[in-house]
Amino acid sequence: MERRRLTAPGGGDWWVKGKPGDDIVSNNADLQEGGGSIPYAQEDPWVRAEFKRALAEAGVEFRIPE
Repeated sequence: MERRRLTAPGGGDWWVKGKPGDDIVSNNADLQEGGGSIPYAQEDPWVRAEFKRALAEAGVEFRIPE
């Protein structure tokens, strides 16, 4: 039987991994919580500076809290 995959608008895989009763941690949770996201306070400063530069180049306001 061939498994079908849905295309997620924001990318990623919509299939939930695990079985009923498993503890599932969101991939959007912080690394300390078992997820895959780096909190703003722990990100590489270059990432924020590059993001600000790219936004300014596109004429978009940077609104992420410092």
